[in-house]
Amino acid sequence: MQIGEILRYAAKKDARPHERFRDGATNFYWATRSDTGSMALLERGISTMKEAGSGRARRRPCVLIRSSPHKVGSDATPWDDYFATDVGHIRYNGDAKSAGEDPASAPGNRALLEQHRLH
Repeated sequence: MQIGEILRYAAKKDARPHERFRDGATNFYWATRSDTGSMALLERGISTMKEAGSGRARRRPCVLIRSSPHKVGSDATPWDDYFATDVGHIRYNGDAKSAGEDPASAPGNRALLEQHRLH
C-alpha cells in the first residue's frame, strides 16, 4: 500500500479479502489482510487497529484516516480535509463535530495524540 493510493472499500459483508482488485482499484481488505484473519475497518474517519505485543512493548500497527473528497462542499460535508503526506501533515475535520466538545476527547483524536506522544 502506498500513501495517497486510492483503495476500494466495500461493506464488510462484501469484503472479499482474497481478491486483489475491486472495481478497478486495489481492494482495501486485500491490502490490509493479516495472517490472523482480523480485518482492518474504516467505519469511522479515524480508525485504529488493535494493539499488539506484550507488556511495555505493546504497539498499535496503524491508525487509518479516510476522507471523502467527492463530498466536499455538500450539506453533509461542508469542510475540506487536507492531506499533505509529503510533509506528514493532515488536517482532518470530522472526528469532533459537536460544538463545545474537547477535540482531544474524540476516540480517533485520542488515538492520534497517543501515537504522537509515543513518537
